[in-house]
Order: sequence, then C-alpha cells, then structure tokens
Amino acid sequence: EIRVMEGPQATYKNIKITGNEKTKEYVIRRELRTMPGDKFSRSDVIRSQREIANLGYFNQEKITPNIVPNPEDGTVDITWSVEEKSSDQLELSAGFGGGIGLTGTLGVSFNNFSIKNIFSKKAWDPLPTGDGQKLSLRVQSNGRAYRSYNISFTEPWLGGKHRNAFTVSFFDTKYANAYDPTTGTYTKQAGDTSYFRTTGASVGLAKQLKWPDDYFSLGFTLSYARYKLKNYAIDQNLRLADGTIWRNGYSNNLNLKIALQRSSVDQPIFPRSGSNFLASVQVTPPYSLINSNFFKNNENPYTWIEYHKWRFTGEWYVPIGRPHGEDRNKQFVLKASAKYGFIGRYDSRLQISPFERF
Repeated sequence: EIRVMEGPQATYKNIKITGNEKTKEYVIRRELRTMPGDKFSRSDVIRSQREIANLGYFNQEKITPNIVPNPEDGTVDITWSVEEKSSDQLELSAGFGGGIGLTGTLGVSFNNFSIKNIFSKKAWDPLPTGDGQKLSLRVQSNGRAYRSYNISFTEPWLGGKHRNAFTVSFFDTKYANAYDPTTGTYTKQAGDTSYFRTTGASVGLAKQLKWPDDYFSLGFTLSYARYKLKNYAIDQNLRLADGTIWRNGYSNNLNLKIALQRSSVDQPIFPRSGSNFLASVQVTPPYSLINSNFFKNNENPYTWIEYHKWRFTGEWYVPIGRPHGEDRNKQFVLKASAKYGFIGRYDSRLQISPFERF
C-alpha cells in the first residue's frame, strides 16, 4: 500500500542553459515555455524541448532538461543542456562538356546568421552567427542554356517580442535557346537572340496564432515578377489578339499569397509524431473583371497575368512500435501524406496563366 500526499503545484525558479557555444542565449530562451514564476507543467517542458529541436541548431537527441525540485520552498530549477551542431549548408557541383560549356551550382545557407554583426571583424569566425537569422545565396548555371541567381533573408522574430517571421528575397533566371544548329554547339549569340527571363522579388510575414492553438501560423507574401520573352514561345497555344503566337514582349505577375499552417511535428529532421497541414491561396488582381475595356484596348491580354492558385498539403507521422531487440530510442514511424493543387482563371476568354502552372 502506497500513500501519497500531493502538495501545492511547484513554481519555476531558476532556468539555466548550458552547451550553447555559438547561439546567443536569448535565441534559445525565447523558445522556452518554462518561465521563472510560472507554475510547473510537464507539457511545458515537452513543448520547450520541441521548440529548441525545431531551431535546427542543436543535436535533437541531446536536448536534455535537468529538473531539480526544491521541496523546501516549492520551486523547481531546470537546466537545459544542448549540444551545438552545424546547421549551415553548402551545395557545390560543377561540370563541363557536351557543347554546353560550364555547368554547376553554388549555394550556401547560413541558418544561424547574425546580420547586426556583419560589420564587426571580431564576429567573423568565419561568419557572424548566433542570432537565429537565415541568409541564403544560390547561383546555378547550365552553360549558356540556363542560369539563375537567388538571395533571401529571414528574421524569425521581427521586433524581438513575438514569433513574426519576416522574409525578403530576390531572384533572376534566364532560359535560352542557345543551341546553334549551324555550328552544332551552344553559343552566346544564339542565347541572346532567343530567351525567357524572369526577374522578381517578394516580401513575406508569418505570424504565430493563439487560436485554435499555438501550433497554427498565418503568413502573407507579396510577390512581383517580370517576365521577358524574346523570340521564345513559352506556350504554342498562347496567342495574341491578332492570332499570332506570343513570342516577344513583357508580362507582369503581381500576386498575394495567404498560407495557413499547423505544424505539430516533434522534430524537424527525424519526426516521430505529430502532423503538418498547409493550405494556401495565391491570387492576382482580376484585371479583366475590373476593366470593362480589357480586351478592346489590349492587344496582349497577358501583359498583366491573372489567376487564382490553391494548394493543400497534409502530413501525418505515426509511431508504430520499435524493432525487436533494438535500442529503445529506435522506432518505426509511418508517414502518410496527401497533396492537392488547383489553378483557375477569372475570365473564360483567357487561357490559364502560362507562367504559374503546376
């Protein structure tokens, strides 16, 4: 017979963090649900462990809360032990031949960047890190037939008080019909006379919600892209008002994307439980409906493209037991997923946008 007398609920007292060598302490502390003065809750400890793991800066198997109760004063001390790991990514490939020329990709992602220390010489070791920001640079080339430049920056806690992820990005790509049949090789002259180029930028803001629960987030992204065609038919069925195939000119894409997401996966790299749902809609202004003379005064109705694009993604992670005789930390996980996408038009007289198809 065991008799237990339950005392008052304990209160968090001292919350310490150890093991973080590069990451600033405030980056970890703002993810914690175990705040000094609050009542102890096992669910807060589990949720805090998940949030630290989702940062991606630490070994997710080594995130350990050392809980020390103090019965004398009814408090609990917690020491969060973490182990730093490299979260940056380097992508590098190169090749040459086939008449195409030099091909390759160079991409770097700094996932724990510190932009405020970018002008501090002491912080470059080899890069300024520790503030939890993300900087991504990528250059890709397929000789004279294709090249792409991308740069993006994300501040996950805009303002520092709430989880408002702010992202800005720029991109420029060019597809070229660089093959010259007279020489049998890819030439710069051929690539400059027939190509399809896209230049654009986007700015986005995602906010963590409190309702229905704080696993939800709502994001808004405003994007603009400018397409340039030069002797390049992106769609053989895309014709102008005079019936000719559209091969030359500019097209513009101004759109707003709204995304609602709920993610409760326990770990980002090897999820063992939880789910991830994402529903989004991407829309342009309905130019053909706003302007009654849209088709009368516009020889090219695709100067400003219009569409509405819907997407849904669902992922489930279900633990189904552990291998017989193996380590208890090893576990089989069943993943089930579903995806759906739809793109539509506002006016039946227009074709589906040639630039935003799946």
